[in-house]
Amino acid sequence: RLNTSPKENIESAILIWTRLFGNPSLTWEDLAFLRKQTNLPILLKGILHKEDAKLAYENGMDGLIVSNHGGRQVDGTI
Repeated sequence: RLNTSPKENIESAILIWTRLFGNPSLTWEDLAFLRKQTNLPILLKGILHKEDAKLAYENGMDGLIVSNHGGRQVDGTI
């Protein structure tokens, strides 16, 4: 947590935000690797474009979680 407002310490606020809202370095290849490691269902949240939904299907994902509201926080992402 920040000890000051985000406006006063924007760098720390950005670091905390990136920890809460996923890892931008993950790729479709990472998800394909994950798919090979387990038979459990894998659902993706945060897909915004139909092209990405198609890629999710092509990479063996089992479904998408669609929401128009993130609230004040996100439970988790991959």
